[in-house]
Amino acid sequence: MNEKSETKYLDRHYVEGYEGKLMLYRRDDLKNNNYWHYRAKLDGKRDYIRRSTKETVFEIAKRKATLEYREHEYKHNNNMQTNIVYVRNAIKKYFEYISNSNKFTLQRQKYLKNTWYRYMEGYFGNMKIGEITDEIDKTLDWTYVETTPADLVIFNSFVPHKSDKNISENSRRIMYLTFNNEEEGNYYEEYNKNKREFFPPNIERTKEYSFKNNKYNLANPLK
Repeated sequence: MNEKSETKYLDRHYVEGYEGKLMLYRRDDLKNNNYWHYRAKLDGKRDYIRRSTKETVFEIAKRKATLEYREHEYKHNNNMQTNIVYVRNAIKKYFEYISNSNKFTLQRQKYLKNTWYRYMEGYFGNMKIGEITDEIDKTLDWTYVETTPADLVIFNSFVPHKSDKNISENSRRIMYLTFNNEEEGNYYEEYNKNKREFFPPNIERTKEYSFKNNKYNLANPLK
């Protein structure tokens, strides 16, 4: 590591038990330098994985970094994407999939592609999957919805949404209504079998599961 890169670090701490492969640090070249970041090195992967924990408390950032390290490790060992995925690249792969599939008519393929390129690419193409950055946050007109424990809020998962930290002693429950077009096939049995294996209900959990990006309906099985 050269002297120039050294100046980026305000603090650095190697997480115990990871043999120097996971380091937490803060940066002096960012406006908000109170956030802890981490640098992860996976066996067999050439480049480092660098992410912000978006946490200012070291112990919370450390726990978040270790959870995400295990996720990166699982994805890498199973030939899954570990780098940041941009919406445009994910859509490109999806179009390749439907072009090689006999489940989509040519008319349906044309409709999906025209919808993306005409109405959506310019707005969402350069966004990162699953991430609402501070810059994006400022451009959105958020509506605060105050609820009670008896309320149910229903919305499409593509709708940008966020919530404050849960500071109560009770957990929040989320129900995912998952479906697909009939012409794409019936995956009901397969979906429920896999979801129960990778993300079982609380009563069936006999080991620790990661709760970061755990929406199995988004094709992200858990370790």
